Amino acid sequence: MSWQGGEFETGGNLAYAGLAQSLPMWIEVDGRVHAETLLAAAGAICGYSGQCAVFQRAANGEKFGQGELMTLNATNGHRYFVGDALNTQFFGGQGDPNGNLWALLSGTAQAHGLAPERMPSPAEIFSPMAEKLGGEGEGFPTVDKAHQPHLPIDQLLRGVWPHALECFIGRVVKIGERHYPVPVRLWPAIAAWAAIANFGKTLQILDPRIAVLIIMQSAAFASKLDPNRVVPPPSA
Repeated sequence: MSWQGGEFETGGNLAYAGLAQSLPMWIEVDGRVHAETLLAAAGAICGYSGQCAVFQRAANGEKFGQGELMTLNATNGHRYFVGDALNTQFFGGQGDPNGNLWALLSGTAQAHGLAPERMPSPAEIFSPMAEKLGGEGEGFPTVDKAHQPHLPIDQLLRGVWPHALECFIGRVVKIGERHYPVPVRLWPAIAAWAAIANFGKTLQILDPRIAVLIIMQSAAFASKLDPNRVVPPPSA
């Protein structure tokens, strides 16, 4: 795991354990966990964690080139963020493969029998979610109706993100009286490993290709969301 062996190993381990183990409970309904909703929530946390990491880099003075980070205003009145800086937080890129959602997910899926030629392509992941921004069907992955999550991704994220944030800032598990927060740059890696842990739990009942699509498309959409749709500002 990307954080192991470093300054934030304890905090990273605690955040990962809290997120991976608690996520099913956060979306549980009547004592049952819906697999597709679990995967969508896991992917959404990955995507939004990536956005947080990119915004943190920008706040620290990093300048992004053309196409790396842009704002899109849709006809529905919502603002979205797009660009390669966001995508590479969870897909591709030159970073550590031990913290990249796509690298971890594709390896795990193939280890569970998904043939490489059945892995979703980048176009299958990104294009449908981009085409639906601000329009009908926004926030739902492009899988069969029988495999849709119970809520659109933005609504799911609003419900689970406050709990995920508590994991990242060390408020879920502490040792003695000490909390162990982790820096924002590590959030995407922790979220990715937590998603992989829950991905493995669903493979007894879901085709791994469907599971991969749900996670990756949820991450793609969540990375684009205006933070005000995830954590609304206080009322005036």
